Amino acid sequence: MDRLHKFLFEGMPVRGMIVRLEGGWRDLLARRTSRDDGGHAFTQPVRSLLGEMAAAACLMQANLKFNGALVLQVFGDGPVKLAVAEAQHDLSFRATAKVSGPVPAGAGLKAMLNVHGKGRCAITLDPKDRLPGQQPYQGVVPLHGDRREPLDEDAIGRSEDYNRIAMLAGTLTAEELLALDPDDLMRRLFWQERVLRFEPQTPHFACTCSRERVARMLFGLGREEVQGIVDEQGQVEIGCDFCGAQYRFDPVDALALFTPDAERAPGSPSVQ
Repeated sequence: MDRLHKFLFEGMPVRGMIVRLEGGWRDLLARRTSRDDGGHAFTQPVRSLLGEMAAAACLMQANLKFNGALVLQVFGDGPVKLAVAEAQHDLSFRATAKVSGPVPAGAGLKAMLNVHGKGRCAITLDPKDRLPGQQPYQGVVPLHGDRREPLDEDAIGRSEDYNRIAMLAGTLTAEELLALDPDDLMRRLFWQERVLRFEPQTPHFACTCSRERVARMLFGLGREEVQGIVDEQGQVEIGCDFCGAQYRFDPVDALALFTPDAERAPGSPSVQ
């Protein structure tokens, strides 16, 4: 079961979280979008990257008091051109990747995204109810082997409690994180500490795509561009990269996007 656990150590300036994605992660992988550009299933390194990014997005979102989407992206000059994970304020999450070439077994971040040192990581906070003219908040940093959040390292160096907890947490292996129940992990790691646990939260897979959002995107392309697609293909068909939903606009639907009423509120909630 998908769970995110928050905890803190009584009497210490230390808190932590642990997340496990199971059912939601299987739902994500079952989608038709878990394919590379050639139609092949993502290899294990790509699946691992997306899983880690989805978990990281949920952890970061749970640490914020923010009503909107947190989007974590990595992009670069390797066979994985882009990997994206998004978590909403209710911890619904989705993730996908653009893969243009073979990704060998055991490939790490450098081989997938940072072959020539041009890889980047971006974190975007997109408020749900943006004011007119308001832009999302975004930070972009180069990809390095040792990435971590900015910390007051002098203060950490003086905190024996933090260093002790960090040392204990650093003994965890990937196998233990995947195999052991969070309660067992906490008991094994911090059996001498006073740990306060909070009610767990439930991450889940969900996609925010809709026919209305696709209609707004088409409206932004302009009448001439959309008419050109209709003339060439007979209709406009857009597929969601995250969940595989297909949105189709026949010539009548496409033209209706640019009527006076549609210009005020293009799109409808139906999906074909």
